[in-house]
Amino acid sequence: METSRAQQQQNQAASLVDELEVDEAEGQLEEEVRELEERINQKAERVVELRTTLPHQLKTTLASLHVAQRPVSYAGSESQPGCSSDPLTSGTCLLNFKLERDST
Repeated sequence: METSRAQQQQNQAASLVDELEVDEAEGQLEEEVRELEERINQKAERVVELRTTLPHQLKTTLASLHVAQRPVSYAGSESQPGCSSDPLTSGTCLLNFKLERDST
């Protein structure tokens, strides 16, 4: 009878150890889930932030690129409709502009 009682106590102890291990594993999983949820929330906040700021940044960057790619005006002239920014033909444009301005 003593052996069966000792066997029962061992079984109970093993069962308690198993329950503790399961509880510990569940606790670790819950902590891991909390950490993952926090990371997801941080990523979601970043997405919202980028969705609000990126369109303006993109518009500003494209405008800057567009301005940077405009042709350079030569001889201090202002660009006139139909005038070329080519240095070989820009002189005729200036001459036409001065003639038009002088005649008015």
